Amino acid sequence: MSQDSRSAILARITGALAPKEQRAEARVLQAAMPARKASVRPRLPSGTEAHFRAKAEANLMMVRDVARLEDVPEIVANILTAANMPADITVAPELAALPWPRTMSVRTGKARIDERLTVSLATAAIAETGSVILCSGDSAPSSLTFAAEVHVIVLPCGAIRAYLEEAFEMVKALPVWPRAVNTVSGPSRTADVAGIVVRPAHGPKAVHLLVVQ
Repeated sequence: MSQDSRSAILARITGALAPKEQRAEARVLQAAMPARKASVRPRLPSGTEAHFRAKAEANLMMVRDVARLEDVPEIVANILTAANMPADITVAPELAALPWPRTMSVRTGKARIDERLTVSLATAAIAETGSVILCSGDSAPSSLTFAAEVHVIVLPCGAIRAYLEEAFEMVKALPVWPRAVNTVSGPSRTADVAGIVVRPAHGPKAVHLLVVQ
């Protein structure tokens, strides 16, 4: 049986199991359901963006403003130079089209075992906790979040939300539901032994957050 024939059969079965009338009825029922009440949320003492920056820095992220997305490659090059690291990085495929310098070796896809620096694009950020949400996908491998010594996260300023619930609304609005949703709150750390915080642990030693205005 060819793939086309198989797809056609499955489509007919799906249609028989869920006729148009039932699908329409389900939409009506969904619309008629009462909206869920929002949970109690703490008041942020400052504006959403200002509070996010303060919390992110308290989480030991290095926060920096970027005027344009096209300025990201130059800043990444400066980070490499300051850390005396080779100009050999892995970036999320969705950032591959940026004007990366020819002197820099830029690859896309999953992170390597000996990765030194990776660059990711965040889906959203949470001001309440100073955390950043990264969603996996073909254009955003999860390994970029965990494998490198230095993780550079690009965050559009408009993606900053006050609370977790609001940030996850952005995740739910994605055209394709991610297989993994990771919340990053700074460099890796652990307190497993005697409750003593040790940095780094099993992930990036440093996290640079580039907020694109």
